[in-house]
Amino acid sequence: MNSFEKLGFYVFLIMLVPVFVTLSFAGNDSQEGFKKRIEVAFQSKDKKTAIGALFYKDNLNEEMLAMVNGSVASLMKKKDIKISFEPVMKGIPLVFVIDGYEYGPNVDVAGYVNFDNPDGSSSKVPYGQASDGRYYFSTTIKKLVNKDAKQDKQIQVVVIGIAESPIKFKGWCKILHSDGKVQSHELGGTGSQTLIIRGQEIKTCEVENYSKRGDLSVSLIVGEDEIFNNRINEPETRLSYP
Repeated sequence: MNSFEKLGFYVFLIMLVPVFVTLSFAGNDSQEGFKKRIEVAFQSKDKKTAIGALFYKDNLNEEMLAMVNGSVASLMKKKDIKISFEPVMKGIPLVFVIDGYEYGPNVDVAGYVNFDNPDGSSSKVPYGQASDGRYYFSTTIKKLVNKDAKQDKQIQVVVIGIAESPIKFKGWCKILHSDGKVQSHELGGTGSQTLIIRGQEIKTCEVENYSKRGDLSVSLIVGEDEIFNNRINEPETRLSYP
């Protein structure tokens, strides 16, 4: 994956994974008003310009504007769509740091706009309220936060629980990112989990077997190097790195 593809992947994540929702539509716009603006844009003769105007473009550089144009081109292909709104999951980070650059939304994100297609498929775009009081599709700001940052590596955390029935586990990994900050990433689930993220290095990790039965294994991979691989059996319940 080249650097442009990596950038596109993470900007895609940012544009589709907002973190907080509020359904109090204060200000000069409303959810219903925004929905009508979207419907009118899709019926416009100049669909490209009309849909493009739904994106908030303040503070975007040429690179990010190119990403927005790609999103507009994708939306222009949709026909006979149904529009709805939904809240977003809490606890998912909205801001990402990659190779010393911070990527985040340029509006206060409020939720998702769902585009339901006649074939049953759907797609969603985050939206939020801008400083002018109107709702727009959220776009992404790129900001240099560490000019001396080394290129990030792909970090993988693989947790596997083995028992007659799936075991429950919970934990965290603290990862150093290219802005010089250490961020804690939560782990948890039933059976197994693979966390893939970009960062500089893994500082610490801890995973606990809450089912207190079966086996629990953890593998940590940074770039192409597996830096940790361990497995415990009952009655042991906790794995730690380093």
